[in-house]
Amino acid sequence: MPFCSALGQSGIHGEIHAARSAAHPEKISKGRSSAAGEAGVRGFQSPASAYVHGEAFVVEAIPTEELPRAPAVRATPAALRSLEERGYSQDEIFALVVPKRTFARRQKRREPLTIEETDKAIRLARVAELAQRTFADDAKAHRWLRKPKRTLGGDAPLTYLASEAGARLVEEMLHRIDSGILP
Repeated sequence: MPFCSALGQSGIHGEIHAARSAAHPEKISKGRSSAAGEAGVRGFQSPASAYVHGEAFVVEAIPTEELPRAPAVRATPAALRSLEERGYSQDEIFALVVPKRTFARRQKRREPLTIEETDKAIRLARVAELAQRTFADDAKAHRWLRKPKRTLGGDAPLTYLASEAGARLVEEMLHRIDSGILP
């Protein structure tokens, strides 16, 4: 199932817009007090509340450089096309970002990805961008991410992208390569 068919021409989302709930403006207030029985620090609102109150920004492309200033970002299913353009296969995207059936369901219902799925997609885009800058060649970056490395116990860097900690390790390796310190 190609990602290109994710949303129709009319789409339900703009380029970047806030999907804020107008139904409960009092709940959106950042300065809620804990006097009403809510635990927490005055002025702090958990990013998890973006699910409840609809405060996540919805984006149509996976950003790598400049993220919207928001406590939570959600991408449309069509945004995963940008990962394919960065060299990831659909199977890799389904394994590392969102399962295939979940993706199909989100497409059908025209729902954005969850905050966690969007974070995973941003992680893949960030690492692909760094690899492409490090090697100055898309094909070399693609090969490097998929070739087993002794430093990683014989695993390919791509397998480490399943977690943020693993992605940071891969990014550290790329920074060392870029600095001339080969792993």
